[in-house]
Amino acid sequence: MIRRVMALGLLTAMACSRNDGPKPLVVKDLTLAAASASITVGSTTVVTATAVGVDGNVIPDAPISWSTVTPSVINVGSTGIVLGLQQGQGTVRAVSGGKTADLAIEVKNPQVASLAFDRDSAVLTLPGGTLTLVPLAKDAAGRAIDNPALFFSSDAPLVASVSQVGVVTALAAGTAVVSANTDAITASTRIRVTANSSATSPRITSVTPLAAGGTAVVTGSNFSPSIGGNAVRVEGVPVTITAATTTQLNITLPFGGWACAPVHPAFIQVNANNEIGVATASLQVANLRTLAVGQSVVVSNASAVRCNELPATGGSYLVTVYNPARVMSGMDATFTLRGLPDQAAIQPSGHRNSPAPRRSASRSAAMRPMRR
Repeated sequence: MIRRVMALGLLTAMACSRNDGPKPLVVKDLTLAAASASITVGSTTVVTATAVGVDGNVIPDAPISWSTVTPSVINVGSTGIVLGLQQGQGTVRAVSGGKTADLAIEVKNPQVASLAFDRDSAVLTLPGGTLTLVPLAKDAAGRAIDNPALFFSSDAPLVASVSQVGVVTALAAGTAVVSANTDAITASTRIRVTANSSATSPRITSVTPLAAGGTAVVTGSNFSPSIGGNAVRVEGVPVTITAATTTQLNITLPFGGWACAPVHPAFIQVNANNEIGVATASLQVANLRTLAVGQSVVVSNASAVRCNELPATGGSYLVTVYNPARVMSGMDATFTLRGLPDQAAIQPSGHRNSPAPRRSASRSAAMRPMRR
């Protein structure tokens, strides 16, 4: 009888012990909040978690398990401290009492203070030569910035195109300046596009002077005897072939397609018989204006106004922009002067619709182009 009473007491004590133990935590709702939802690479922010029980009350000191869904973008410590690793969208994850909550953290690169490419110039070969430019970006402290957000552009997209990941592709013989821009900082590199030649490639021996809207004669060898068997481009701009033999091509240039510039050597490319020949020839893009002392010219045609070139005689020119309308429109008329040997020589004057000219630092030893 005594043994039965002792056994019953032991069972009762064990049952009481099991009923009085800690109950598992049950969380009805779990929310996350960050001191800052946007951080830069290398900086931190603190994420806090709030757990609410089934009774609707906040559970103080609820155990939280922290992790990151995007380990390449952010790192999360055991106390909810988030460190930005690289630019991108990061996700913090917290788990408590059977509930899971996520929070997005945006990681940005610090502002770019300096930017350059891994090369100042490059040569690509037709057809289809490519190059991937590597940007070298640094912040104000001189720290390298990985994967900076850049906008790429080419000043001669018919010669060399560039993708928004920095892949440059050769399209036609010529030169192009490829640039990348971010945070008002710009880096540039010069790309020259040429072609390999063989004994059967088109060979250009001479080209009469080229002028926008004019005609010219290309002399050489290994051309196609039919017009359709040849293709000619000048700095990437297609021109029209009017006659063809194996040694001569007659071409007509379009009026536009080139940037306003003084007379300069330009690349001319002939495609024939599945091969490419390249040479250089003088190209006149602007309307030439030769004025003696006291002479003037009024340019009112829109196509003629776009680009004009004045000889660099050592004298001075008076440039006036006029408004033919009888009613003031409230708009400014603007123009650009390029190739000036002395920027201080520009003396702007006038009223609304005749403002100070925008200036360019580009130079030409022989000619002064003027562009509206």
